[in-house]
Amino acid sequence: MDSKDNNHLQVHEDDILAYADMDRVLEELELRGTMPVEYIKSAPLIMSFMQNYKVKHDIQEEMKAKPEKLPLLNSPRLWINKNKVAGYKPLNIHHARFEKLKETVLSGEAARLLWVPPSLPYYELGGPFRNQENFSKTLVFSAWEMVPRAVSTLISYEAERLTVGTLIKKTPGQQSERRSYFPDSKNKRFPPPRVTFSVKDKEPANMNALCLLHPSVTLASMYDPIQAMNRDMSIKDILREVQGKIEGHLDGFRHYVRREGQRQDERWYYMAPLLMGRSQPRIQEWFKNPVLQSVDEDYDGVVVQEEDSHALSLHLERLKSLYQDPEQVELGLMPEDLARVLTNMAIASPAICALRMLGPDTPGAVGLSWQLAKTIVERFNTQEAIAMVDLSYGKAGEGVHWKNILRYCLDGNLQAVLDEYAHMLLDGHDKQHCSPEEVEKRNQTLIRDMIRTLKTHTASYNVDTYPAFRHRVKNYDRIDLKKKQIRMRSSYAVGFYDMKDEGKSGQRKENIRLSLNSPFRPFVLTTTSIGQEGLDFHCYCRKIFHWNLPGNPIDLEQREGRINRYKCHAIRQNIAFKYGKNRFYRDVWQEMFDHALLQEKSSKTSDLVPFWRLTGQDTYNPACNIERIVPLYPLSRDSARYERLIKILSLYRLSLGQTRQEELIEYLFENGVSQEEVEQLFMNLSPYFKEVFV
Repeated sequence: MDSKDNNHLQVHEDDILAYADMDRVLEELELRGTMPVEYIKSAPLIMSFMQNYKVKHDIQEEMKAKPEKLPLLNSPRLWINKNKVAGYKPLNIHHARFEKLKETVLSGEAARLLWVPPSLPYYELGGPFRNQENFSKTLVFSAWEMVPRAVSTLISYEAERLTVGTLIKKTPGQQSERRSYFPDSKNKRFPPPRVTFSVKDKEPANMNALCLLHPSVTLASMYDPIQAMNRDMSIKDILREVQGKIEGHLDGFRHYVRREGQRQDERWYYMAPLLMGRSQPRIQEWFKNPVLQSVDEDYDGVVVQEEDSHALSLHLERLKSLYQDPEQVELGLMPEDLARVLTNMAIASPAICALRMLGPDTPGAVGLSWQLAKTIVERFNTQEAIAMVDLSYGKAGEGVHWKNILRYCLDGNLQAVLDEYAHMLLDGHDKQHCSPEEVEKRNQTLIRDMIRTLKTHTASYNVDTYPAFRHRVKNYDRIDLKKKQIRMRSSYAVGFYDMKDEGKSGQRKENIRLSLNSPFRPFVLTTTSIGQEGLDFHCYCRKIFHWNLPGNPIDLEQREGRINRYKCHAIRQNIAFKYGKNRFYRDVWQEMFDHALLQEKSSKTSDLVPFWRLTGQDTYNPACNIERIVPLYPLSRDSARYERLIKILSLYRLSLGQTRQEELIEYLFENGVSQEEVEQLFMNLSPYFKEVFV
């Protein structure tokens, strides 16, 4: 574990002025002494997020009796500014802890990532994923209930401002109300979904979008990730080789060109994969199934249908009709970029990546791949994802966005992402090895779990503003007390705390666990002690941010134990760093761990190696260790508390199993027992070391 606690926070003027503003209000209202300095240190724009706190309730009650003092609260350091949020403008948040967290979780182009880059990329990362090889989710622990709401809201807003807000600035000509952060009944959020299935004159109008969903067995066979890694191929080499194979197939279809003229026919984008698959038995089986679009269930078990499900069904029926009789259309010239687009599709299409993950010859794999791809494309239809793609590859014209999605999937190594995620899910279900008869059922469970995670909704939170507070004070005899509050989204970061007052918007514990243990967003979880026990967040998170220090070493151990677990993100990144150049045969992750077990395990090491711990640390990637981040204010009591916590941590481990542990620790600590003396008191039951007696 790397401890990032040596760099003290840079205190801003507004850190102090925010406390001064609150102190002045409390003094005027004769409530002085009820505002701990820890409150100001813990949450920026504190009055907007301090719900269910007695001090805010007392302020509100006093203001009802003294409404003339309301202007005292009208400080930009205490409230979020609704007008700035509406226009995606930067918020003036000068808060040392928040700035440190923002620097940690939004470095580089992290706001343009839809998933965590794979621990073992199959080729070089590109686009927004370039230089993000060591990216990780972050777990934030706080002692205060207002922090998860404040942090998740403000970090998510900043990520959305850097994506949607930036796209809005670069997109002239739109109506201003459509660009607002806050949608209304007349104007939906900007930008609108790009990959949709509409009907025009009773005919499917967007057949090319099916290229993201078409699980072509032929295209899947043209790229073998394991073979490419064994040959140490770069992405340029892979693209060149796959495109050569595809061009060979396209040469055999030129007799379908029957329309004269020089105009290129874009129908080739979906017709070429269709023609390639006519001899594939699995594709034939899939098209014989009259139910091409399965009904999905969301994480609550409620059957849901997409708004354009009827249109999608018509597109599928049209695809099936063309598969059975491709001669019914007269195609024109092939587009100049057809081979290149099909190459991107073969390497990185969501459907084809899912198909390779399951195994193209596995029964039911084609249909399951379609389902997973459809859910991934739904994620690409969110406003932030649309902005990520447009900002990374240029604003798409009509019919171009789906091609840019393919480029995004290519640059982000979607195949490696799904393979690693599948390994973790199957390992969790103990389904890595099963009989051929069980494979189809195992794959159904795997796809169901992935879809469930991708469909998990994040919360929107009520955020207070000064106008809303003033409204409640002046109209306290009315029942619409929350009418003027604003709702802010949390997608990049989520909060987890006692949400008994949040109603249906609060996420359930299991959904949060699934989301954090997937490679997809959200990337930050901020929690109170409620997330300290019984929950694991280790699959894609190796950074733990102690927003507030715990009161004792037991809590410190519990917090860090959430991410320091079996096959955690740090372990996988280091395993990939050392063993990612091995020769592979079938299952990349299983083979890497098998090889690590042979190399790392010895008679002197425990069974925790290499799944929980690695030996020979100097041979691994120091940038991928578990990170403990402790933001300390200079000259604060936190520095001394932290030093004390770390010092007595070993004493806590010594006293495990003893009665009256705290008294024993306090006695040893107060009496200046040296480190050497402590070590002599240990009975070494550590699984990390075993002596061999001959």
